[in-house]
Amino acid sequence: MRAKQQVTLRLDPDVVERFRADGPGWQGRINAALRKAVGLQG
Repeated sequence: MRAKQQVTLRLDPDVVERFRADGPGWQGRINAALRKAVGLQG
């Protein structure tokens, strides 16, 4: 697996709040949701 790339990404505040509400690991959950959205799940 390649190293993750740091980027700046602007998201709506309610989206960030929703992911943060589930606790630590929210950035990884956003990454997983984006992978699924673009068909890279698995």
